[in-house]
Amino acid sequence: MVILVVFASTMGFFIRYTADKAVEEHANVFNIQARQQLDPEGDDQRVNTVEPKFSIAPATLTVAGTTLPVEVADDALERSRGLSGRASLQSNTGMLFLFEEPQLVSFWMKDMNFALDFLWIRDGVVVDITEHVPAPTEDDLPTYAPNQPVDMVLEVNAGWVASQGGRETLLGTTAELQDVH
Repeated sequence: MVILVVFASTMGFFIRYTADKAVEEHANVFNIQARQQLDPEGDDQRVNTVEPKFSIAPATLTVAGTTLPVEVADDALERSRGLSGRASLQSNTGMLFLFEEPQLVSFWMKDMNFALDFLWIRDGVVVDITEHVPAPTEDDLPTYAPNQPVDMVLEVNAGWVASQGGRETLLGTTAELQDVH
């Protein structure tokens, strides 16, 4: 009986370890493929995968009459990296995630160092808002999703929604993207 329990415990550890390694390897393959799309010659010196590659002036997004500069994340690598690893986000700026088609998306705050507000946007209208999404703790990495498909997600510093009059004021308002390069 003891041998069976030890064997079952060992198999459970092995299965969990194997599953964790498979997820890690899949993420590594995804990152390699994304880097190859950005840099087909493989010159890693030109592709910085830690800091964002935004070297041009950011686009602007006007939400309910307030215009703010946004960095645009419109490909898989930029969307997966998001604001991860940054110390902060400048006041009254944001990161805008663009999707080709409206879809149900979910976001997590992996490697985030500060709290955010999310504005979920579809066809130029704010359709949902998630306020005060905290930076994760070591043991807790929840996901956040809108209540319907979206084609844009705006991340701004936590408290921005409140500074603009709150959730009720912003829901249903327009969000217009300008100056996309």
